[in-house]
Amino acid sequence: MREFFINNKLLILLWVLCIFALIIFTGHYSNILLDVGREVYYPERILEGKVLYKDLFNIYGPFAYQWNALLYAVFGKKLSTLYISGGICSIGIVSAIYLIANKFFSKSLSFVFGCLTIATGICAPHLFNFTFPYSQAMLFGTVGFLYSLFFILKFSETKDSKFLYISALLAGFCAANKYDFLLYALFVFGVACFTKNIRYILNAITCFAIVPLISFGILFLQGVNFVHLLDTAQVLSNIAKSDTLKYFYSTQGIFFNKQMLTLWPISALKTLFLAGGLFCGIKLFDNNRIYGWTVTSLFTILTVIFTTPANYVFVLPALLLASLFSIKKFRENSRLLILVLAVLSVSVKSFLSLTPMNYGNYCFVISLIAVFALALSYIDKKYQKAVLIFMAATALCFFARFSYNRIYLKTKIEVPRGTIYTNAEDGNAAVELLGYLKYKKVKNVVIYPEGLLLNFLSDTNSDDYYNSMIPLYEEVFGDERYIDYFAQKRPEYFVLSNLNTKDYYYETICVNYAIPFCKFLAAAYRPVEGIDYGRRFLIYNRE
Repeated sequence: MREFFINNKLLILLWVLCIFALIIFTGHYSNILLDVGREVYYPERILEGKVLYKDLFNIYGPFAYQWNALLYAVFGKKLSTLYISGGICSIGIVSAIYLIANKFFSKSLSFVFGCLTIATGICAPHLFNFTFPYSQAMLFGTVGFLYSLFFILKFSETKDSKFLYISALLAGFCAANKYDFLLYALFVFGVACFTKNIRYILNAITCFAIVPLISFGILFLQGVNFVHLLDTAQVLSNIAKSDTLKYFYSTQGIFFNKQMLTLWPISALKTLFLAGGLFCGIKLFDNNRIYGWTVTSLFTILTVIFTTPANYVFVLPALLLASLFSIKKFRENSRLLILVLAVLSVSVKSFLSLTPMNYGNYCFVISLIAVFALALSYIDKKYQKAVLIFMAATALCFFARFSYNRIYLKTKIEVPRGTIYTNAEDGNAAVELLGYLKYKKVKNVVIYPEGLLLNFLSDTNSDDYYNSMIPLYEEVFGDERYIDYFAQKRPEYFVLSNLNTKDYYYETICVNYAIPFCKFLAAAYRPVEGIDYGRRFLIYNRE
C-alpha cells in the first residue's frame, strides 16, 4: 500500500483535488430548464413501468436511462443519487486523462492535464459539466471512451489481446449510451482488423456487442419491437433534416459558418503567441536564467489574463492538417497514431469549434493532449516545461472564471428530492412554481418549452411523449399533432415559460413560434397564476 501511494502520489493528489472541487461546485448550475432533466425524470418513469421508445419519447441510447433507474431503485429517487454518480464519473475521467497523458508526457505534465480537466469539467456550472450535465449518456460515454482508448494503447504496447477486448467492450458501452461514439467504435474495429487475426476480430466484435445487446435486450423483453425503433429512426431522420437543427448546429460550431474563417486564424495567432512566448522563455534559460524567468513569468501572466473558451476553436482542424504531414512520425510511433485517430473520431461534434463551453468539453483535454503529443514529438522534451506552464495557466484561468460564475448561483431550490442552486431569476421563479404545484397537489403538469427537472423536483408527471416543445420539436412534429394529441389527452395543468430558445432560431414560445398551439391552449385552458422574477411562468388549468 505504501508503495502504491509513493508511485501514484500525483494521481492521488488529483483525487483529493477532485473531491475538493466536487464539494465546492456540485449542485450549482446556471441552467435548470433547457435541455436538462431527461435522464433525471425518465428513470423514475421506467421504474413505474414505462418503456423507452415505446412509451417514452427518446432519440438517444438507452443505457444511461436504465442505469439511472437502477441507481434510483437502490439509492432512492434523489438528486444526490445522480450527484454522487456524476462525482464518481468525474474522478474516473480525471484519472483516465492522467493515465493516458502519462503515456506521452512526464508525470508532472500529466498531473497538470488532470487539473485542467477538473477546472473545465467539475468546476463548470454550464450544461456541459461532468457532475450534472445536459446528458449523463454523454458523461458515461466519455468515461467509456477514455478507458477504451487507454486499453487500446495498452494493446499497442503489449500486443496482449485482452486489452483489445476490454477496449471493444467499452466502445460498445459508449455506443449504448450515445450514438456520437459510433465512429470511434468503427475505429476500434479498424484496429482489430489491422491485426489480421480472425480470432481477435471476432472476439472484439463479440465484446463490442455485449452492452448494446443487454441494453436493447431488456427493452425487447419490456415490449419494445422493431416498429418502435423504426418510428424513432424516422423521427431522427426528420430531426436531421430540420432547419432549426441546422441553425442550432451552425451557432454551436458543429456546422461550418463564415465566422470561422476569421475566428480560426485569430484564435490560432492568440494561442500560438501565448504558447510561443513560454517556449521562448524555456529556450532562454539555456543562455540567461534571468531573461528566461522574466519572459516565462510575463507570458504565464498573459496566458491567465487572455485565455478564453474561444482560444482553442482551431485546434482540431489544425490537428487534422498536421496529421496529414506526420505520416512518417506515425509509422515510428503507433501509439501517437492511435491517440490522434481516436481523438478525431470522437470529436465530430466539436471538430469545427473546440471549446470547453459546449459539446467540446467532453473531448477538450484529450484533444489538447493529442495536439501537444504530436507537436512535442518533433522537438526536445525539455519544452514539456513550457506546455506544463501553459496548461497550468489555462487551468487557473478557467478555475477563476467558473469560481466567479458560481458566486451568482446561490439561489437555493430545496425540496424532499434534493437541493440545487442556480441564478436568482430561475431559482426564485422555480421555488414559487414548485410551491404552487405542491399547494394545489398537482399530479400532472406539462411545462413548455422544457422543464422535466421541475417535474422531477415537484414529483409530478409530464407527458411521456410530448414533454418538450422547443422550436426543433415544433418543426418536426408540427402544431397540429400537438393540438390533436392534447385535445384528447387533456393534462391537468400546463406551464409556459419565457425561456429563451434563440439557439434554435425562434426565441420565445407563443411569441415567435408555436402560435397555433398557444391559441388552442388559450381556448381549452384558463390562466390561473403568473410568476415573474425575470423568468416568467404562466400556469394554465384545464377548463
